[in-house]
Amino acid sequence: MRDLASAARAEFERAAPGTLCASIMRPRAVARGRAALNRGIAAIFRESDMTEVEHA
Repeated sequence: MRDLASAARAEFERAAPGTLCASIMRPRAVARGRAALNRGIAAIFRESDMTEVEHA
């Protein structure tokens, strides 16, 4: 499961520069997206009774 989480984070980082919004708002949009991804990954680990220790 950690490999899948790592792959999801890597894909997010590859896609982040293409975020569709005004360039001035992009850093905040990417930060919010990253936080949402990390919350989702943490929820999956909680549901499966595993602990996530790799916060990127």
